Amino acid sequence: MKVVYNSQMRLIDESAIKDYGIPGIILMENAAISVVNAVETYKQSGKILIFCGQGNNGGDGFAVARHLNQKHYQVEVFIIGVTEKIVGDAKINYDMLEPLGINVTLISQHYPIENLNQIIGTSDLVLDCIFGTGLSREVTGVYLDVINMVNAYSSYTIAVDIPSGINGDTGEIMGVAIKADETVTFALPKIGNLLYPGAYQSGELTVADIGIPQNIPRIEEANIFTLTKEEAYSKLPKRFPWSNKGSFGKVSLIAGSKNMTGAAILSGKAAYRIGSGLVRLIIPEDIQPIIQQGLAEAVTLPYGIDGSGYIINRDTFEQLCTQSTVIGIGPGLGQEDYAYDFLQDIIKKSQCPLVIDADGLNLIANNKDLLKRCSNQIIITPHIGEMSRLTGKSIAWIKGNPIDTASEFSKEYGVVCVLKDARTIVSIPDGEVYINQTGNQGMSTAGSGDVLTGIICGLIAQGVSVNEAAFLGVYFHGASGDWVAKENGMRALMAGDLCDGLGGILC
Repeated sequence: MKVVYNSQMRLIDESAIKDYGIPGIILMENAAISVVNAVETYKQSGKILIFCGQGNNGGDGFAVARHLNQKHYQVEVFIIGVTEKIVGDAKINYDMLEPLGINVTLISQHYPIENLNQIIGTSDLVLDCIFGTGLSREVTGVYLDVINMVNAYSSYTIAVDIPSGINGDTGEIMGVAIKADETVTFALPKIGNLLYPGAYQSGELTVADIGIPQNIPRIEEANIFTLTKEEAYSKLPKRFPWSNKGSFGKVSLIAGSKNMTGAAILSGKAAYRIGSGLVRLIIPEDIQPIIQQGLAEAVTLPYGIDGSGYIINRDTFEQLCTQSTVIGIGPGLGQEDYAYDFLQDIIKKSQCPLVIDADGLNLIANNKDLLKRCSNQIIITPHIGEMSRLTGKSIAWIKGNPIDTASEFSKEYGVVCVLKDARTIVSIPDGEVYINQTGNQGMSTAGSGDVLTGIICGLIAQGVSVNEAAFLGVYFHGASGDWVAKENGMRALMAGDLCDGLGGILC
């Protein structure tokens, strides 16, 4: 599914109206009906308060009021601002309210805001139609007061298009924002619906079809996506009855060190759980017994370490570079000199895609040009701190600009960048970006990233393209976390549970 910025959505609306001849009033009517459907799903009757601004978001609210009134809800409309500024399609819908006997109250700076606490507190549902996606400045004055009142006293709130106070391009709270229980957005989700904190303020998100043609060039040009459940599962590789382990690829993972054996086990187990045919763990020889006990199914290829670096049999190294379907490197590897040498040799000599994570990223931070020397595709999977070390940008800046950060790095170094955070961003060198919606805060636990590395490697091993493996891996990693949280709760979630959760969602 495509995701758009505010400016893109405005151009899409304009194109639907001017190029396809769909009157704006029809689009507003369709939008209103989709909101009415959400209201009816929540409650079949009752007192509904609709807070409206002066623009088209308010116009949606006026149209909703008309439909709900026809369905015998008790509807009250509150307009923040002055009615003289209501124009166009919004004015058409506003003018219908009085003849229908719908009560309209104007809220200005002189309105006794304190009266709202009882009015809102005795309502069954509040609809937020104040700003929509056009907000670009901080919320102040009476708007701030109303939003605070709604948040404090509403028993259930539905936001229309996007919670008022959320920047539609960034998800940023512009001083204060409606905390919605659900949001009905129109045609396509907006960036601010998906990125935090906007995603949190939006609650449950519904994307409503309001009749905008999907072949509008502006939609086709949009290069930001989010995967739906149907899209994700449709891309999983098929497993035929006549298959054998060779049918599903060979994952090689260079991982683990004396104090980080679990990282190798977790990534290896995840690669198996997602469907890999064979997983080989390339590990220091002194931890081989621990690894074999922790993951009996893995083939172990041990290497030695001495003062001159890592020691590995030449034939074993050649086999690793030439007979792997994918190589993952970094989880628990450590940051000693031998680890850097190993990473450098793999980048230069491997003949398959690479997935670089954790210590692999920290090792490469001071020599990023190594990424350009690889003739094969590379996926990097940094969390925010690792991305800060890779780019030299502050953590705060990256968290505020995750799409730009991932996209710029991906294009500069020709790698697929999986920027891990509460909303993981996957950037492809050709410019496509994916915003992942699965996962939960229970996954904020050590080892979760190691599991993701294994999942991505396992998908590549089964023949999924490098680009698709990145965003599919992130999707199923998060979906597993959601399944585990539902079964056992978020607080108790451990990284190893994510491996087992794959069985729950892929059965």
